Amino acid sequence: MKGTTKTGFEFNVDVKALDDWEILEQLSEMEDGNMLYAPRFVKKVLGKDQGKALVEHCKEGEHVSTEKVLAEVFDIFEQIKEGKN
Repeated sequence: MKGTTKTGFEFNVDVKALDDWEILEQLSEMEDGNMLYAPRFVKKVLGKDQGKALVEHCKEGEHVSTEKVLAEVFDIFEQIKEGKN
């Protein structure tokens, strides 16, 4: 599924690839407050290249806010859930 987040990040996610136990485990850990799983989660969902592009998109100077990256990921998930194109 292709789409664009509210902040303008363009993405392309294979929705079938999201049916993955590791993604579910990582999401569960993050919901429990363990943000150490966030980098692996982003790479698993978006792939290495798109993951790096997302980090660059969220970068302000030399700082990348975890909150901003995850907000983008959750925006992507919402669009997938709603079936937007």
